[in-house]
Amino acid sequence: MIKKTIWFFSILYIISFLAVTNEYNLLINKINFQSRQIESLIETKQALVYFNSKHVKEIETLHQFIKFNELKSFEVKTFEATGYAPLDPNAIEGVCYSGDPNITASGRRVQPGITIAAGPNIPFGTWIWIEDYGWRRVDDRGSKIKEDKIDIAFHTRKEAFEFGRRPVTVVIPTWVEAN
Repeated sequence: MIKKTIWFFSILYIISFLAVTNEYNLLINKINFQSRQIESLIETKQALVYFNSKHVKEIETLHQFIKFNELKSFEVKTFEATGYAPLDPNAIEGVCYSGDPNITASGRRVQPGITIAAGPNIPFGTWIWIEDYGWRRVDDRGSKIKEDKIDIAFHTRKEAFEFGRRPVTVVIPTWVEAN
């Protein structure tokens, strides 16, 4: 009788142990799954914060512009794009800038992420959309920047060199000033 009781309690102990182990494993899997979900949400939040901080000023400026103007038409073209970095400490006068490296040919301050140089066929102050780079404003010129070419302002020469020379699709809107 004692052997049967010991055997019964041993079996009961093993079953309980397996049940607890199984519950433990399920709980661990659930925690791991929720951890991955939280990490994904954190990454998404970080991406949105980066996007928001990067584009808020640009969006606000365009919003103010659009408020007082009406889109008349637009042109889609392929331009040859290069990069330049007049604010880099190693910028070379005559290559990266002429005169004050902080000031563009239009008189505006250089703003990497906003400023581009374009040929004389695009007036200063024109906002153009560049595929993969978003909205940029024509504030600068360059002796080698002819029609259908643009030069995008970067923070560093390294970024400009990494960008290199490449074709980009651009959208050039034509606006009608609202009355």
